[in-house]
Amino acid sequence: MPSPPPARLDAEAGAVAEVGPAAVAVVQRVPRWERERYESWLATFHRVVADRPGFQSVDVVRHSEGDDILYTVLTRFDGSAARDAWLASDALADLRQTLGEIAGAHRVVQQGTGRELWFDLAPPGARAPFWKRAVLSAACVYPLLLIANATLGRLLGRFPAPLALAVTVVVLSCVLTYPVMPLATRWARPWLYNRGKEPTGGATERGPASPPSVE
Repeated sequence: MPSPPPARLDAEAGAVAEVGPAAVAVVQRVPRWERERYESWLATFHRVVADRPGFQSVDVVRHSEGDDILYTVLTRFDGSAARDAWLASDALADLRQTLGEIAGAHRVVQQGTGRELWFDLAPPGARAPFWKRAVLSAACVYPLLLIANATLGRLLGRFPAPLALAVTVVVLSCVLTYPVMPLATRWARPWLYNRGKEPTGGATERGPASPPSVE
């Protein structure tokens, strides 16, 4: 007869002896315009963690979501002691400080131990509420309209109204797309995303799982 599937242990389950490797999974939301900087940070992260005792591997999965990219980074060690030493290290603290300058605070972290690891990772910091995006857009569009009326209005006053309006719309659209909205979104990120729900879940097989945390 086939053997029954191994039991799935949730974070609330009783302690079980740890067997096999240990891992930490991180989901990070990164704006598209910060992708190059984040990829460079990932390369540095890999070089630093690869020198740690007990390191086994780093796996990265990228998932596009609107204006952002969700990165899932799974780092494996040969045991929980090596993993916990890495999580408490000054090297990781320095990397986190640098990361905060690139991607902000929207991170979901889960840990697990065992020969087979299962993670249930919800996207960190769901999309900003519509009304916040609308307020931010209006705050950017209004002053640009005033500037356009004061500058383009004089230059285009001799042209037919439909043509002048078309030129104004094209100029404003270009300026809003870059750099105004990317910069405004970056500056307003704490306000835009501070209502993101904390994800739930997180489990391992054949080992205890730590509950997820949002940093």
